[in-house]
Amino acid sequence: MGLTTNQILIGSSLALAAAVSVVYLLYSKKKKVSWRKVANVSKIYLYPIKSSRGEELESANITSFGVGKVGTEHSDDRCFLVVSPNGQMVTGRQEPRLVMVKSHVSLNSITLSGPEMEDINVPIPTNVSDAMNCRVWGNDIAGVDCGDEVANWLQKYFNADYRLVYYPRNATPRDARGEISSPPGKIVYHDCAPCNILSEASVDDLSSRVDINISARNFRPSILITGCSAYEEDSWTNVKIGVVEMKFMKFCARCLLTTVDPTSGIKDSDGEPLKTLKAYRQCDKTLKHIYGHDPLLGVHMVILNPGVINVGDSVYVS
Repeated sequence: MGLTTNQILIGSSLALAAAVSVVYLLYSKKKKVSWRKVANVSKIYLYPIKSSRGEELESANITSFGVGKVGTEHSDDRCFLVVSPNGQMVTGRQEPRLVMVKSHVSLNSITLSGPEMEDINVPIPTNVSDAMNCRVWGNDIAGVDCGDEVANWLQKYFNADYRLVYYPRNATPRDARGEISSPPGKIVYHDCAPCNILSEASVDDLSSRVDINISARNFRPSILITGCSAYEEDSWTNVKIGVVEMKFMKFCARCLLTTVDPTSGIKDSDGEPLKTLKAYRQCDKTLKHIYGHDPLLGVHMVILNPGVINVGDSVYVS
């Protein structure tokens, strides 16, 4: 008995569907990413005020703008900035004692503490219409003044006329400074990237080459990694921690801030560990147009898939 027209059409449709499924499966297998474990998360740092002492977190919400606290949908990493009266950023490069200022941010306020200073709790400003123009690495960026009370606190601590400004959570962030970044990341008052990864082994190797005490805090990573070899992070293109996925943006070029002792706020008179780092961690000559003669340590990442990470989590790369 011959097939009816409907039977032929149904049979053809099923055959086409089967063919499409086979092609999809082959394509999926081809595109599937293979992850391998390389290390574990040792520490997670949040820096609410640019150049302030990092707050250690056991768990963090990694957003497209960087490290945030679990339970919030935003990142408060480097969302506060100390500025001069004309809005120019002030960092630990100009004021080394800024690295000793501790800051703890909550949903509606930030608390500052410093050596020989009383703690001060500052409400996070909500009137974004009061935003002033600030300058971060030559870029114009908004900042809402946090008030006279905290300005007086800063004046007493630094003996200088400074203000504290805040980047509104509903404002549009600026593009990351990634000459070799794809896709581009988003940042607030960061130097150039939302996330920095550094390994303990790299810090240990550098520490063995200098005569001063240094720690990972000299280099202000977002995520400190343990269990891999020194400088292994240089080769990581794609990183996965839990559900969080990141992509290499650029190497981290190190500056004078690394010479500031994070426990005393005093710059090393011999320029260490930067001096030693320059002797053996220069970039390839093909990348000199990006990094110049700044030594490299750690890697900057952009966030592809946000989510929560924890100290102890496995780190995978592909």
